[in-house]
Amino acid sequence: ALLTAPLAVIARCAPPRLLGRLNGALTVGFVASAASLFVRGSQLASWSRLSRADWSVAAAAAPSLLQLHVYCEVVPTVVELLGRDRRRVRRALLGGSVALLAMQ
Repeated sequence: ALLTAPLAVIARCAPPRLLGRLNGALTVGFVASAASLFVRGSQLASWSRLSRADWSVAAAAAPSLLQLHVYCEVVPTVVELLGRDRRRVRRALLGGSVALLAMQ
């Protein structure tokens, strides 16, 4: 909540150019954080376990996993593109979810 309120005010009041720069900076910060966590975590991992794992089910789960990674980013964009019309947004999200299920 301490971070959300100021970001909401900035997103509502700031000019688009500033928002683009802020979004870029936050994205760089996120990527740097994720990279540092990966580097640190890779030192602690038991990599030999990967060779004993059953990877046959991984391909079937890939579309769902990819959808989960982008879902939180896609929903606000869909809402804005469809003019915040609940009926259209629900139809679009339902259609996209059904398409993902059909690929399974």
